[in-house]
Amino acid sequence: MTAGNEISKEPLWIAMEKRILEHASGGSSASDLESAIKKIASELDQSGYSVSNHAGNLLQLRWAMEEKNRNGKALMQDLNTAIKKLTFDDVENAKAATARIISALGATWPKLQDSERKPAILDMVEDVRLGFLVQRAKERSEGGGIRYLIDSEIAADVILESLGITQERYAQEVAAIKAEEAKKEKVRSLLEAVADKPEEERIKHLINHEITDELILEIAKVELGSIESVRKSMEEELKDQFLELRTIDLLALDRDIPYTDMEFTCSPKTWQIKDIENTLKYLLYINLPRISVDRTNYEPIPKQYPYEQNHYVWPITEEKYGDTHVSFSYDESWPFELYIRPNQGKTLRSNANRGQGLLNVLCLQLWHFTYDVRYPVLVTLKDDATRTHEDYTFNFGFDVSINHNMPDKSNFASSTFSFDTTASEDDYCSGAKANILTVHTFENVSTKEAGDLITEIDDVDISFTCVNMRCPVGESEWQFRGAVSYVSKEVPYCVNGVLRGEKEGYEEVEMFVTTDKEKSVDLYLRPTVEIPISIIKHYEMSPSVEEEFEEEDSAYITLEADDFGSEGAFSYNSTGTLKLLANWNYEYNLTIYLMDESTIRGGYQIIWTPDWNKLRSAKEIIFHVLERPYSEDPEKLAEMITKMDELSLRYSIPDPEIITVIRPR
Repeated sequence: MTAGNEISKEPLWIAMEKRILEHASGGSSASDLESAIKKIASELDQSGYSVSNHAGNLLQLRWAMEEKNRNGKALMQDLNTAIKKLTFDDVENAKAATARIISALGATWPKLQDSERKPAILDMVEDVRLGFLVQRAKERSEGGGIRYLIDSEIAADVILESLGITQERYAQEVAAIKAEEAKKEKVRSLLEAVADKPEEERIKHLINHEITDELILEIAKVELGSIESVRKSMEEELKDQFLELRTIDLLALDRDIPYTDMEFTCSPKTWQIKDIENTLKYLLYINLPRISVDRTNYEPIPKQYPYEQNHYVWPITEEKYGDTHVSFSYDESWPFELYIRPNQGKTLRSNANRGQGLLNVLCLQLWHFTYDVRYPVLVTLKDDATRTHEDYTFNFGFDVSINHNMPDKSNFASSTFSFDTTASEDDYCSGAKANILTVHTFENVSTKEAGDLITEIDDVDISFTCVNMRCPVGESEWQFRGAVSYVSKEVPYCVNGVLRGEKEGYEEVEMFVTTDKEKSVDLYLRPTVEIPISIIKHYEMSPSVEEEFEEEDSAYITLEADDFGSEGAFSYNSTGTLKLLANWNYEYNLTIYLMDESTIRGGYQIIWTPDWNKLRSAKEIIFHVLERPYSEDPEKLAEMITKMDELSLRYSIPDPEIITVIRPR
């Protein structure tokens, strides 16, 4: 069963056949038949079915009883036997299994072939399938069982109930699946970039981007021996990349430097690149002097520092130099080059995700950043005085280079990253080989009813970014007396550069463009409107009474319409806004969760189609939510989340109000 459990009566014909089976031992005379029909009809009436006083239903019961007498047994007897014989292989395709049962029993029970009876039999087969799936899930580890049922398209609430797990545990597994899927997508993207390269280079490319052997085997479809061969050759290369590896350790292990992680929160995580740079420079200043060279004269590292013992002694040579001291240093005032991707200018930001189904209220922040780093290291060799020479000190320097979180002794390719401190965006944008790029700008109102409504617009701010160099293109303008709107400019040659269009009142749009020749492209922007929101509560015991938010209250709102999504938050003494699509009456899936400091207290869910004629002049949207009594019962909480739409209707929670005049506060 792929949907959650719903409380509903079984079909009348099933209820009839079950009671016929219970009375199967009765006689077959006319008086016995009439007595049984009357008794079963009465039982069905008491169960909420109308049979005794419904001529059609009573006739259906009579036909079923006559058919039972004619065959000498109850239909449910044969149907139950057929269901019990089902194997897991049979129910893997539930619809096919249902068809086979109906075909096998149809000759004896012709009415079983009626189309309205098929759904009930399919439900019985689905229940058997679910039983098999849960049994197999319980034979696995907890995480494996959860994944098995998710892969089998079992609903979240059914998984929670069947496996006896908490929502939090389910959310953890869903988040892990999402993270793994993101990694697989990353592997596919990396492979596409080197599709024309030999197998050894493709494997090395994946290893350099921290892809596990398991994912390489699964996605790249190569032999394990090939991976081991490439990894062995790379390990030989890494013997001379000791300081790069220690720098990567500092990046990955320090709490103040974002690397790869996730956190359950609705608030985006942000970091300032300058703060990260200062932190890393300080870590290098502190840690590089602690590195020693094996087989030279150095102070042994105490046992209470096992990490330093295993990672801070550099095995450079096989010969012993007992009179030589080697030290490494970096000063925070020295040159330092850092580039982090993805970035938003001077800031890094996590990516927001939400759970699925029962857990769509949970927010998840994910981040994975790659670093390019280059800095100089001063090496000091000091040889103590001996009989043959006086003490001697020699200083020299070299660069430590990291490219995409990997050691890199080569020069970075200009298409990847350049540490040339004399280069600037102005130099790059005006001095590089260039081709003319013409960008036409359009408004696109995409509708189900009328298709795409496209009109040209001006004043769109256009930019073109190649790696980390952003080149302004200008704003689109009306040309030829308002016939068309576009902007043309020479931009640098770039493979898969990012063309970006921005205009107030529209969603920002991006597309990849390769500027290998003169080119004309179209940018389509979707109009939006951002409107202030407020929320009013309706307590379950008195839903007609409006109540203001209290200090501990907060609400999380989501709007979904095809490929558009918007979310907003509202809390006590705060003002929030919500972004909606403009210029059409769009249909949204609206969901609101009312929360306090510890749990979900209520909410609202509906299919909402706001009138654009009202939205265009809206000063505010008032949302109404249901507040339920506090409960720690996970089943009640799960029921509330999964049936929020039913509860919203049951308690007559008002629809959202579009306010077109400013309300007094």
